[in-house]
Amino acid sequence: AAARPRELRLLCLHGYGQNAERFRGRTGALRKALRGRAQLLYLDAPHRLPPAEGEPEREGGAGPRGWWPEPAAGPEPAAALRALAAALAALGPVDGVLGFSQGAALAGLLCALRERGDGRFPFRFALVVAGFPVAEAAAAAAGALRVPSLHVFGEADRVIPAAESRALAERFAHPALLAHAGGHFVPAAAAQRAAYLGFLRRFEEGSGVQVGFSVPSKFKSSQSDSE
Repeated sequence: AAARPRELRLLCLHGYGQNAERFRGRTGALRKALRGRAQLLYLDAPHRLPPAEGEPEREGGAGPRGWWPEPAAGPEPAAALRALAAALAALGPVDGVLGFSQGAALAGLLCALRERGDGRFPFRFALVVAGFPVAEAAAAAAGALRVPSLHVFGEADRVIPAAESRALAERFAHPALLAHAGGHFVPAAAAQRAAYLGFLRRFEEGSGVQVGFSVPSKFKSSQSDSE
C-alpha cells in the first residue's frame, strides 16, 4: 500500500477580537475534517484589545486580540508581520496559511509580500475565509498574485460582505472561489469539506500537481528545535 502523505502544516490566523484558543474552538469541525491531512497551528495576534462591552476581563488566557487596531485610518501591520516572522522561525516551515476575517486580510498581505520575494514568509498556498483587501497588499505587489489560493465567503455575511471577499480574490491570478449561504464563520459542512480536501490534495507529496517550492535555508529547522 502507498504510504500516507505527510500532514500539511497550516498556520491559522484568527479574526479581530478572537485569539488562538477561541479560533481553535470555533474551527473544531474543520480540524476534524482535516484530521490526518493537515495539522493546524494557531497563533495569537500581537495587539491586546479591550473586552467587548459587558464581557468581564478574563483572568489568564490571551483575551481578545487583533492583528492591527481598528477602527483606524488603515492597517498598521508591522507588529503582526514581526510576530509572524518570529513564529515561523520558531515553528519551522509551514505549507500554507489559513486566515479568517482580519486574519484573512493579513493572509492576503502575506501573499503579496511573498510575491515580492520577502523570504520571511515561506508558504505555498493560502486558505482565505471572509477576507477583504487592504491597501498595503496592493502596494507590496503590483501584479496579480500567483500564490495558489482558495477564497471562502458567506453570501449572508454582514461583517465582511461577499463583495469584499470577491475583491480580494480578484487580486490573485488563479483564485479558487467557494461561496456558502451562511454568515461570518469558517464553514465545514460536507460541501466545504470536499472543497478544502480537493484544494489541499494539490499540495500533498506525490500528488503530481505540486508547484516547485524551495524553503530558504534559515527556515529549515525541524519542529523539534523549538519548545
